[in-house]
Amino acid sequence: MIDRKELKRNGRRSLKKHYWLFVAICLFAAFIGAEFVTSLDVVRYNENYYIGGEYSDLQSEEGVELNGGDIAERVISAMLIGGLDSGKALSKEVEYNIKAKNNSEILGRDKGVFSSIANSVNSGKIYVNIFDKAEHVFKSKNAVIISFIIVAVFIHLILLFMLRDCFIVTSRRIFLEGRIYDKVPISTFGFLPRSGKWIKSAFTMLMLSVYGTLWTFTIVGLPVKYYSYYMVPYIVAENPDIKANEAITLSRRIMKGHKWECFKIFLSFIPWFILDGVTLGLSALFYTNAYRSAVYCEFYKEVRRLAKEKSVPGTELLNDTYLFEKPDMSVMEKSYADVLEYTREPVLEMQKATGIRGILENWLGIMPLGTPKDLEYEKKQNKIYNIQRLRHIFDGNSYPWRLSPIKVRRKKINLDTPNYMRNYSVPSLIILFFVFSFIGWAWEVSLHLVRDGVFVNRGVMYGPWLPIYGSGGIMILVMLNRLRKNPLAEFIAAVILCGIVEYFTSLYLEVALGHKWWDYSGYFLNLNGRICAEGLLTFGVGAMAVVYALAPALDNLIRKIRLNVLIPVCIVLVCVFSFDHWYSSKHPNSGKGITNSDVRIIAQFGDGRDYYQKL
Repeated sequence: MIDRKELKRNGRRSLKKHYWLFVAICLFAAFIGAEFVTSLDVVRYNENYYIGGEYSDLQSEEGVELNGGDIAERVISAMLIGGLDSGKALSKEVEYNIKAKNNSEILGRDKGVFSSIANSVNSGKIYVNIFDKAEHVFKSKNAVIISFIIVAVFIHLILLFMLRDCFIVTSRRIFLEGRIYDKVPISTFGFLPRSGKWIKSAFTMLMLSVYGTLWTFTIVGLPVKYYSYYMVPYIVAENPDIKANEAITLSRRIMKGHKWECFKIFLSFIPWFILDGVTLGLSALFYTNAYRSAVYCEFYKEVRRLAKEKSVPGTELLNDTYLFEKPDMSVMEKSYADVLEYTREPVLEMQKATGIRGILENWLGIMPLGTPKDLEYEKKQNKIYNIQRLRHIFDGNSYPWRLSPIKVRRKKINLDTPNYMRNYSVPSLIILFFVFSFIGWAWEVSLHLVRDGVFVNRGVMYGPWLPIYGSGGIMILVMLNRLRKNPLAEFIAAVILCGIVEYFTSLYLEVALGHKWWDYSGYFLNLNGRICAEGLLTFGVGAMAVVYALAPALDNLIRKIRLNVLIPVCIVLVCVFSFDHWYSSKHPNSGKGITNSDVRIIAQFGDGRDYYQKL
């Protein structure tokens, strides 16, 4: 008998250690549709469609309400049977209804990359476009049908199993590590690709879906087999090298006699489900989902232990010992001999700079010019940080990957290797500003080129740069310097910082220049049309890439340039940029595709209402 109260106590303890990490995982799982999808109902739109001034359900010919999958199926069928025009007409009708309905919602989704993809899929437009292009290439409807089916199946498998379902496995791995260890490194998110078992795990999840679908056609399918196969993601998270049938069979064996207990755990959360409903899903997003996941990880640990005690066939494949207990020091010393050698080195305290230079280096991560003396000081600081980081391994704070039965690439230890814990010189920051500004400009220009088929010089200024991207990148490197050791804190702070910068930049441009260069009014979870959830999420992910990958790599290249070359280049760039800024402040870059609309704000009331004038 498994003590359910003990499971919940341990689950709460695990959640307390990694609250924000666990909540973020569950939130992302809900966002991509992997798990906890109903938790987002608070920000979801009504399932009715606005037609001719009234709301009505989009229904099939038999009067049954259609969901996104049904609509797509009808559009595809219309094309395969009646031709491209038939499917295109149906898709346009559905898309019009979706947009009309979205515009009636406070948190509408008629704009943005994510909403565009969602509406394109829901309306079947994406399938119409694929069919149209294929028919022009192959000049044969039969060839198009065959190719269409192959491509559709391939895309579906990639999105469904390689990404969505494999994230379920990854989340189980993170929760399992978190219940034992105080730290879960960011590299754990990529443990499937690093182990080389991503495709194998995806195939296991595919077979699990096939088995589950087949059993739903039987009487015992839903209530019994659902719990029989419940432990498959946990098994794959522990041993991604296991074969699909072995994982499914092993789950069925270890759950024998425990399915009812698993169901009772679900029943024990009914009060939490009621609270989720009362709070419109907010308690689920910020507690219940993560709590349930932590408890079920504890349940897996128990049924795994009982199965091993009974020598259930196949349990020898559950061989990741240190996922459930911390290793002895003697074991660590044997596998981490090279690491131990480094950690025994004395750590000499560096004399920190004081005054203005101390503030720049210790708080903002800025060194003056990046001279050989500056770089030597940073190299010593980096060595101290790496020694301290390696010592954490022997404190049992994180999972020892070298002791894992999963064969991952063993990294060479080098304390002198520069990493993201570095200081940036002033010339390097100037170059990085222009690189980030150019990347942002190229990104927005390319999006407009793909969407509308025309080149548009995006931004307020005339040069190939968008300063908001450069400013945001530099501010993240400088202002969030002391958060780099904690990726989760870095991500949250980056989202907040980018949101503040974008909001007040938008406000300034409207007040000072009278134009809107962007407007998120129709975007998902927007604030006054100045910022939106989609943009902030993108900025957060981009910030992580900048801090932990892009900026260090670019800085390595910049450091190879001699100062007598680098400084003049910086001066020239700053001068050209300053002239562009002065000229564009008098004659801002505007027009179709640049500013967000064809109106100019000419007056504004105190309550926020605007007078507009046609351009």
